[in-house]
Parts: sequence; C-alpha cells; structure tokens
Amino acid sequence: MADYIADGDDSYSETDIKKYDLILQQFMVRLGKLGDSAPGAAIVDCVKKAVVDLNALNDRVDGCLIETDQREGLCEYLLLAARGAGLTSARDITEEWRAW
Repeated sequence: MADYIADGDDSYSETDIKKYDLILQQFMVRLGKLGDSAPGAAIVDCVKKAVVDLNALNDRVDGCLIETDQREGLCEYLLLAARGAGLTSARDITEEWRAW
C-alpha cells in the first residue's frame, strides 16, 4: 500500500494505512482473548468485525485501499488466523461480508 503512495497514488494516505494495520491488530487481539476452546461462532464474529471495519475504511477512500492482489493476501491472513484460533471451516467465510 505504501508503494502505491510512493508511486504518486493519492487515493489514500499513510493514516489510512495505519488504520488498516490497527484493524488487523485489533482482530488478532480479539482472537487472542477468545482462548483455546473458543466456539466457532465467536471466531466468525471476530472475522466479521474485521471485514466490516475494513469495508468501511476502504469505502472512505472510494475502494482504492484494498486492491485485488492485497485482497488475496488479506483473506488468507484472516482465514489462517481464524483457523489458528480453532475455526474448522475450510470455506472462505469473509465472502459473506466482504465488499473489497
């Protein structure tokens, strides 16, 4: 994302990137607070909150923050963390709420 700014893209700012990072940090904190035997629904709620927050952030910059290549990595990150927290679903649960 910072590379796009360095290349002259002014669709979003460093502040937006920091907000993006904060959303992901908060997601990991929420997952961590669930503990080792968290119910799947609680893990899914953490994913949903992160996706909805990322949607709102991306909407504020007219959909320019999360590009296709970033979306792939972001989904993988969210799903890997959710599975690490105990989610057993193999499907992409972000699709239900994801607007990016």
